[in-house]
This record gives sequence, structure tokens and C-alpha cells, in this order.
Amino acid sequence: MKTVEIDKNKLDLLYRKSLQNQNAILLLATSGAFAFVGTFIWSPSNIRLGLGLILMIWFLCWVWYKKTNSEMNLILEKLESLK
Repeated sequence: MKTVEIDKNKLDLLYRKSLQNQNAILLLATSGAFAFVGTFIWSPSNIRLGLGLILMIWFLCWVWYKKTNSEMNLILEKLESLK
């Protein structure tokens, strides 16, 4: 009985870590969008550079989000199997 509780606690900690990673992803994507707006306001001639950077940041965030989302789904499946 005790090992099941320990396993649940470990999985819960892993889930919380993944949740914090997703929060970091959202923060990075949002700050990237603000950087694009700042680039457009500050120097409209560099709009292509700003657009390229924001697209690269959003792509990396999307890949990272998908990875952490799949990790979270696996953790939830493991938690369900322990019950």
C-alpha cells in the first residue's frame, strides 16, 4: 500500500513539473508576441525580422507544448492505472 502512495506522489510531482513547463511556454509565446509588437512600433522597416522571430518562437513553443502535453497525458494514464 505504501509503495502505491509513493508512486502516486512521484507522478503528481512530475505532473506539476509539466504543468509549470506549460506555463513557461505560454509566457514565452506571449512575450514573443509583445516583442513583435514592440519591433513593429520601434522600427517598422524591420517588420520582416520581427515576423520571422515571432514565428520561430511560436513554432518552438508549439513543439515544446505538444511534448509536455503528451508527457502529461502519459502521467495521467499511469495515475489511472495505479488506482
